[in-house]
Amino acid sequence: MVERVLVGADIMPSAVHLTATVLSSRHPGVKFGDTSIGIVRYGIPERGTGHKLSLGALDFVEESTMPIWGTGHTIVQGMKKAAKQELHIEHASFDLVIMNPSFTRPTGQESERIDVPVPSFAAFGNDEETQRAMSDQLQKITKLGMAGDGQARLASNFIDLAHKKLKPGGVLALILPSTFIQGDAWEKSRTLIREHYQDISILSIVATGTTDRAFSADTGMAAVMVIATRCKEENKPGKSTIFYINRYRRPHSILEAFAMGKSEVYLAPGAKDGSYEIGEERVGNWVVAELSEGDFAGVREGRVSRFAHRMEHGELALPRMGKAVTVPLCRLSELGQRGRYHMDLTGTEHKRNGQPRGPFDKKPLVEGEVPTYPMLWSHDAKRETSLFVEMDSCGMPRIDCEERAQVAWENTASRLHFTRDFRINSQPLSACMTLEPSIGGTAWPNFVCENRKWARILVLWANTTCGLIAFWWVGARQQQGRARLPISLLPTLMVLDVRKLSEDQFFRADAIFESYMNQHFRPANAAWDDRVRQNLDHSVLIDLLKLSVRILEPLELIGKQWCAEPTVHGGKSTRPLHGPVI
Repeated sequence: MVERVLVGADIMPSAVHLTATVLSSRHPGVKFGDTSIGIVRYGIPERGTGHKLSLGALDFVEESTMPIWGTGHTIVQGMKKAAKQELHIEHASFDLVIMNPSFTRPTGQESERIDVPVPSFAAFGNDEETQRAMSDQLQKITKLGMAGDGQARLASNFIDLAHKKLKPGGVLALILPSTFIQGDAWEKSRTLIREHYQDISILSIVATGTTDRAFSADTGMAAVMVIATRCKEENKPGKSTIFYINRYRRPHSILEAFAMGKSEVYLAPGAKDGSYEIGEERVGNWVVAELSEGDFAGVREGRVSRFAHRMEHGELALPRMGKAVTVPLCRLSELGQRGRYHMDLTGTEHKRNGQPRGPFDKKPLVEGEVPTYPMLWSHDAKRETSLFVEMDSCGMPRIDCEERAQVAWENTASRLHFTRDFRINSQPLSACMTLEPSIGGTAWPNFVCENRKWARILVLWANTTCGLIAFWWVGARQQQGRARLPISLLPTLMVLDVRKLSEDQFFRADAIFESYMNQHFRPANAAWDDRVRQNLDHSVLIDLLKLSVRILEPLELIGKQWCAEPTVHGGKSTRPLHGPVI
């Protein structure tokens, strides 16, 4: 096994030697003379070696044989024999591939923050020129149909490597950032898994604290474990169904991890969801859904998942009620157009025609100023407690960009804004309005309704308990107490279908808005203990939509269960477990 079956590669000598040591310690009395555990080349080699630029293990995406390069210039050995100088890894030859790849991005915000051009290739003191050369090389080997995406982190390229080496019928096991299940940039990775794999399970840890949601000991980032079997070519999957398994905590020991895994292997066949135990302790839940329904991952309470999922079908499936309540809901995209991405408003990089990407320079709003192009750009929780939020900036047209600025205003400006980065445990609103039309920015992108009178009803719905849960459900929940919704996904948000309301209901909605526009809401994670929010639920669901008053008690329960989710409260003491704050 050690000599001929187990294959491992890393750029770190310490990782390679530690791996070989652990493998040999399993049966210390068994002698071996060779291994296939090697240090692979990385970066620009020394002059005179004849080697080419190397990306480490990622070279195996195209290569089957790779020279060993590192501190020892050989693989790890046991008994003395001739030193092996290369690793040979054929495509489609592995029965099992296990990876915990790097989570860094090749470019983007990380590089700007730490002043490193290409963080994923900065190891061993690689200079800027080497980093960029390695990044260019990675782009060359990332071809159409592959999972690799620079915005998705380097881990997506390792999915390509695993897929290349795995034989049909082989098993894939990966540790990936939790954004894999929902992130836009990971769509190519999900497509590869959907089209070529079956018997897919996605495990996540539902706990308070980002470190406690990680599978790795030293990552400190919420992650998921993806396990899948590669289909045989003649048996490609149709509709991929996934076991989403949500563990309530990290295992305390290897023995407990084994017990959890064994329980997960024998989950109830044929059932759509449930929970599982070790002894008398409930340690997790699971649900069967589609790969496109990654929202089910990372949710502690199954009833909250079912409630949020059924809202996507226009139903309120409340606990303690035998039958779901029908509500007129639709996607936001059916009611108008989202505003522009903030970089298309203020981006500084220049286009081919020499003009900057955005027509505006953003400036702070000066007291007493009446701006031509007012903006609602950033979050400030203290001024966002009521439905009306004051504008904070103004756009100054750049040189030769006045016409573009005017077009941006005409196509973008509105009074209705939806949040993009919702800090649920400190911010009260998922949508707001401004007194006058304005342009939204990084925190508050616009939404332009086909009919302006719809805006008031949409902002009311968005800030009910149902509206908050709908936003949280489609938002990325990688960070505790936060739901991030890329502007490209804003149109997928479920909202009240205002087209189905009568004139009398519009008249009633205006009166409801007038009564709440100056009232102050608590942060969204305290919705279970926010009397103003609960009154708004009553006004919208009972007074406006004429639903039965019987739904209020079950709605209060689902709101409390939602507020108890770790991704909602983020560990704050205002969660239901600690009772109301007096």
